[in-house]
Amino acid sequence: MVPMQSLRSGTVPASTEPGPVTTFFFFMCAICFSLVVPPSNLWAQQENPQVVQPKQTVVVTGVYEPLPLGEVDRPIVQLDVTDNELVSNSLEDFLRMDSSIDLEERGVNGTQADVAMRGGTFEQTLILVDGFRMNDMQTGHHDMDLPFSVDSFSEVEVLHGAGSTIYGSDAVGGAINFITQAPRYSELRVRTGLGNFGVNQEGATGSLVTRSLAEELNFWRDYSSGFMPDRDYRDLALNSLTDFSSSLGATELILAHNDRPFGANQFYGPYDS
Repeated sequence: MVPMQSLRSGTVPASTEPGPVTTFFFFMCAICFSLVVPPSNLWAQQENPQVVQPKQTVVVTGVYEPLPLGEVDRPIVQLDVTDNELVSNSLEDFLRMDSSIDLEERGVNGTQADVAMRGGTFEQTLILVDGFRMNDMQTGHHDMDLPFSVDSFSEVEVLHGAGSTIYGSDAVGGAINFITQAPRYSELRVRTGLGNFGVNQEGATGSLVTRSLAEELNFWRDYSSGFMPDRDYRDLALNSLTDFSSSLGATELILAHNDRPFGANQFYGPYDS
């Protein structure tokens, strides 16, 4: 029993003061408790974890309905244009990423270019833009004379092997589908370049995006005086891509113009052409 006078004078009996061992024990317990028991915000994160949806690649080439790339039983390669358009000068630069494609170019930057695949000829390789056939119906020549610039497309899908079941006899070697994409925001981009043999290039892209309308205008010009007389060329491409959404659905309208004159001196043989 503690005497009353000791309490009044403010002194504490020696038996009630915590010793060094007791103090160290409580200190270690406090540290362990803080490590084991997380704060309340961590509990909230564990109770409601954020599920990250994996990015899924969907293809439309060589199939009747859009399918995930992993479920397609055809050899299809998808080439991304959006992430590499600033370091590429022509659409042929993307096709060079696929070793099964044989580019038959007769000039720089895809001028007078044909495409062959897997041992076939250019007449057996089909070129598509959003699923529309772009091959020349008379000669099947100059397949890559497309009225579009690099800025017009978002990706390229390459179907290796015969696609005649869906596209017809001119897809025996395969098919290449250039896919456009509606602009994501309003912007204006301009590019230009100079080179040897009088090469000069100019291009511009303007887009306007609203709640229901996405409009993109593209201009591309590529000119060269040629490395020899009568081997000059001038490539001009103009196109308009319009995406409109309403209560009736989505509508896509593509308008394009193409002009590609070129000199063919000794092009078809050792004589003036």
